[in-house]
Amino acid sequence: MPDQEGTGTAGHGWILHTPYAEPDRHWQLDSHGRATTSTLDGRRPSSTQLPVPNPKGDESDWTPPNASVEPHGTINRIRLHVGAWRASHWKGVSRRVRTLLEFWSLEGTAMRPFWCQREAVETLIWLFDAGPTQAPKAHRAIVQRLEKINSSWNAGIPRVALKMATGTGKTNLMAMIALWWTVRHPGGPVDFLALTPGLTIRERLQVLADTSSEIWESITPRGFSGDLKRMRWAIINFQAFQRQSVLGVGGTTASGKEKALLYGPGRNPELESWRESEAEMLDRLLKAHRGGGHIVVINDEAHHCYTVRGVDLAQGKVDAEEKDDRKRAERWFGALRALQSSKRLAQVFDLSATPMWLRRPAVLEAETFPWAVSDFSLIDSVESGLVKVPRVPVEDQALGEDGRPMHMHPRYRNIYVYNQKRVIGDTLTPEVKEPLHQLYDHYSEDTLPAYADNGRIPVMIVVANTIENATALHRYIAGYKDGSIWKPGQLGLFSNVDPRTGIPKVIPPTVLVHSRLDDAPDTQGQLISRAIAEQCELFAPQAKSAEERRNAIRDVFMSVGRSGEPGEAIRCVISVGMLTEGWDARNVTHVFGYRAFGSQLLCEQVAGRALRKTSFTGTDELQPIEYANLFGVPFAWPGGKGPVNPPPPTEPAWVYTVPGRQHLRLQFPHLVGYTYGHTRTRWLIDPKKVCGTRVQSRHLLTSTVEGPLGGSIQIPSESEDTQTAIWKAAAQLVPKLDGGVDDRRSAFADSLAIVSSCLPRMKCVDATDLQFDRETLELIASHVRRIDGEPFVGAVFEDQQEAGRPRTSDTANVSFKTTLRFWHEAERSELNAAACHSSPEAELAEILDCHPDIAAWVRNFRLGWMVPWFDVGEGSWARMEPDFVAKANQPSSSGRDRFLVIEFKGLKAGEPSEVAKQKYLEDRWVPAVSRVPADGEDYGEWRAVWIEQIDSAHDQIARACMRKP
Repeated sequence: MPDQEGTGTAGHGWILHTPYAEPDRHWQLDSHGRATTSTLDGRRPSSTQLPVPNPKGDESDWTPPNASVEPHGTINRIRLHVGAWRASHWKGVSRRVRTLLEFWSLEGTAMRPFWCQREAVETLIWLFDAGPTQAPKAHRAIVQRLEKINSSWNAGIPRVALKMATGTGKTNLMAMIALWWTVRHPGGPVDFLALTPGLTIRERLQVLADTSSEIWESITPRGFSGDLKRMRWAIINFQAFQRQSVLGVGGTTASGKEKALLYGPGRNPELESWRESEAEMLDRLLKAHRGGGHIVVINDEAHHCYTVRGVDLAQGKVDAEEKDDRKRAERWFGALRALQSSKRLAQVFDLSATPMWLRRPAVLEAETFPWAVSDFSLIDSVESGLVKVPRVPVEDQALGEDGRPMHMHPRYRNIYVYNQKRVIGDTLTPEVKEPLHQLYDHYSEDTLPAYADNGRIPVMIVVANTIENATALHRYIAGYKDGSIWKPGQLGLFSNVDPRTGIPKVIPPTVLVHSRLDDAPDTQGQLISRAIAEQCELFAPQAKSAEERRNAIRDVFMSVGRSGEPGEAIRCVISVGMLTEGWDARNVTHVFGYRAFGSQLLCEQVAGRALRKTSFTGTDELQPIEYANLFGVPFAWPGGKGPVNPPPPTEPAWVYTVPGRQHLRLQFPHLVGYTYGHTRTRWLIDPKKVCGTRVQSRHLLTSTVEGPLGGSIQIPSESEDTQTAIWKAAAQLVPKLDGGVDDRRSAFADSLAIVSSCLPRMKCVDATDLQFDRETLELIASHVRRIDGEPFVGAVFEDQQEAGRPRTSDTANVSFKTTLRFWHEAERSELNAAACHSSPEAELAEILDCHPDIAAWVRNFRLGWMVPWFDVGEGSWARMEPDFVAKANQPSSSGRDRFLVIEFKGLKAGEPSEVAKQKYLEDRWVPAVSRVPADGEDYGEWRAVWIEQIDSAHDQIARACMRKP
């Protein structure tokens, strides 16, 4: 392989931080745009220029990054405001929107959102919800700029674009956006339309329409299922937004003759009425949204949606590919125009790894769409460990006449340009054959053994510019049929023909496809059909129709790298044009490009087909590094050497409620806060103190006394029964109590009890004519003791804050999948297993499962149960997710069930935030829940167990389970 280093980063790798946290440093670039061995603190600014590793000795065309050019200046300003707003704990939004943000930021949730996904949706929430109150002046300026931009470039259609590199989870982000938008619009149904560029992405996005799918489970907190039910989805290819003919019977598509009349040269304008109107077209396509409500449009791969009407583009020759892209872009944009003109469009969210024009408009300084508001670039994704690291050639080496090595321009970086014969033909020229064999040798000698150790098959993709060149490369690489004789390919591992027998392999390793199987240009249709037909003898010998053959090849192509599917054994994919967006194979390790690349957009799109990683650890640790090797793709990337042994992907495992384990069910009280107060002041007396006291006759009684609730009551002078006399005496006693009375109602109740308890020990002159004189009451008052109330912490439950919310949840009906690697199969839990973030956590799960003092337990992961605590450092409320909950075998001394909240802190022990969490758990949550509320619901007696060393876990749990502290 030629030199691919060129950056000085070989010794320490590219990854600087976890994908789940905000980037806090980035690689510094040198004066030529190459990454150095030094890092800079803070987030890399969004800018107009990627780091460009120009070939050594040719750095003249590199320009420094410019972070002030629009839209990057706006993006960087928005980042500052969103960061400050995040630090304030998302002030200015509704409680339910804040609950979403809290849930998405929780540590430990399975398949939790990456930082880039959180930042993107936070940017939108700040723009639409929080900005007007949190930063009104800046927000107003940003919104006015976006309105002006959309007026100029999008015919007034409200669009905002989010840039996220390939492989960083745009589908999950779509779901997060939709859930937030639904929550902020309470009430009836909320309509969403996902527009896609082809069948591949349309099928992938069907998970959005299924609100029971895993993607929704991973981002939806408990209590939001009602919002999911209000969503109405349509996922449609933009090509479908064409007005059909109404000439045919029942509104069927027009015949060829009718099409000529409607659309052909010299068509009669009067025949326009023979086509359905835009409103009729929308009703036909949007059957689920016929209520006429406003629709939120989410454009996937939105760089295919724009208009160039009236736009002065930068000078240069427009090739056939760009003309085709412009035609597609206008058609897609037409779908937005139709919705806008029907007054049914609420908002458009554009998602793309490359939201930019192929050719920059002359009036703009950046290729990026000016309505972009968020940017998480490819280099950001690499530094976060989200994608593979691209490796591109930066120089060739050869020996000069003096025997010394000479550094030469890297021919392998742009093979198409250096090949004198652009049409390959029957034989490969050395300029093509040499780099192809070099890349294949690296694949077979280095990468394949590493993947084989992990039970995976790496894949090399070959991208050609025409069907003729793709066919020639396919014949050379995989072999072909000459009459009745099969000829093996020249790259043995990729050959579809066994060179020893001359018979096609039972499982062919190489497939030839067109990148747009579902939307191929008509000019190449026959060539594509012929190429696909040649593949069918190998991959679909039983297919009978052209559609079956096309689908068979497509199924192989779309399932490359997936265990148990048609494309499982594929090692090489040869494609015409670019590989389709939405192709999500994760095991691509090598790319060979043979085509012209007119822009960095095209380079990044092709490179993106190889950048999806095989797996993530799901932890806050740095992710394992993986590489993609690119030949023939002049991509602006520094490159860098490093290991080529990627880890095997982690398949999601299922955690679920086990039928028949209801006796192990645990319940979780849901609190949103705490109340503070004192128990009421009590008044008590020892009746012995007044034993033998004489009760005087009624004539000494005062005629008017103060009542227990204020005001006065009249004491009649005639005889009264005993009970009436006791009540009157209690009323007179209240104002005589020492220290004053704050609550007259409770003081009167105690006074009544005092008088009633004293009477049996007193001497009455006449029990039928009972009266208490002033001296007797003062004597009783002198012996009364005041008992001040004790402070207490009370619970504020979720249903008390918002009607309809659950007060408790439990371990019934739990079902989710997770990629967490540490696992314990459970026996004393209603759930089948405990998914853990570390080996010590899994060890703690095992301890609980066999502890003699534990009756039942559960790992609190993805259960939606959290404990509120106040973060003094941030000055705002936060929520923690305790690790485990357990029920003790023996009840407390009062006979109540005893439960344990168990936190394992490990390396985090002693951190200020952990100390604060522990204090709130022990001093507030535990006493609040353990206190029996006024409504009589008893949730048992709770204790907190804070474990710092796993070695002490068994004994700490045993002590907490004892009847007495």
